[in-house]
Amino acid sequence: TLKTNQLKIEAEVSYLWLLNQRNALFIKNRSAFLNTSNYLTNELFRLGGAKNIRGFDEERLLASTFSILNLEYRYKTNLDAYLYTITDFGYLNNALVKQNSNLYSLGFGYKFRAKMGVINLSYVLGIINNHQINLQDAKIQFNLKTVF
Repeated sequence: TLKTNQLKIEAEVSYLWLLNQRNALFIKNRSAFLNTSNYLTNELFRLGGAKNIRGFDEERLLASTFSILNLEYRYKTNLDAYLYTITDFGYLNNALVKQNSNLYSLGFGYKFRAKMGVINLSYVLGIINNHQINLQDAKIQFNLKTVF
């Protein structure tokens, strides 16, 4: 058996600034740190997708340390719906393969309540390490939250 000490810290903070009845700004930061003498792939944080750094495939990105900042401008279209912009910034470090990545996401979305639940539809382009922007890499993300 291999015995190693491991330290894992995660934190998330968010705030919604209501500018007036229809306009708001949303900001969220999620950061995490994993320190061990023996990194294993299955212990790394899995990132990407609608829940953290949008515009990338779900859980495709692996990191031992990361910080992701999500910024949204929201325009309320009615009581249960709003249009929003997506601006995400991320820093990822994968100690297993000794690689750092800077991530950016730009896009827009619409979140609304329907009979089946809350639907969130977005169009997002993810950019990694300042690579050339290619609109064919953009993602259409669809989320449905419902109560059974």
